[in-house]
Amino acid sequence: MRYENDDWQVKAGDQSFYTHRLLGNSLSGTGIEARYQGHTATGQATASSVRAFHGQSNHAVDESVRASALIGNYQLSDQLELSAALLHHEQDPINTSNTSTNPHKTIKNLASLETHWGGEQVDVSAALAHDGDHQAIALDTTARYGKLSSHLNYLR
Repeated sequence: MRYENDDWQVKAGDQSFYTHRLLGNSLSGTGIEARYQGHTATGQATASSVRAFHGQSNHAVDESVRASALIGNYQLSDQLELSAALLHHEQDPINTSNTSTNPHKTIKNLASLETHWGGEQVDVSAALAHDGDHQAIALDTTARYGKLSSHLNYLR
């Protein structure tokens, strides 16, 4: 099911839910996702947008994965963009309802910040993610010259 107007897009049903590049795809399953991006009186999209989702996987009976997220995006200029995401991810291999009866259930809360600058010949992205205990850093660069391009990335 899908609903759209100038400012809102709401999807419900089977779909893939994702956050940012560094946090990755969180799950494919059943749920709802809403995105808001306002427009000016002249019909131009505003510089910011917000997206949220909640979903549950369609895996076999012996595993359950749930995820909820809030993602914000702000276009600082034509070339510079800043994004932030919060993700709550639960994985229950035995499909029980709480961690006291299933010590294998994992609950993760992740946060990330990402920036992207894109020019005619160079694109640069940087991202930082943290789960309270560990952090990840990613840097991506793509350079183009005519039909030749080069890509360099770093992930820690």
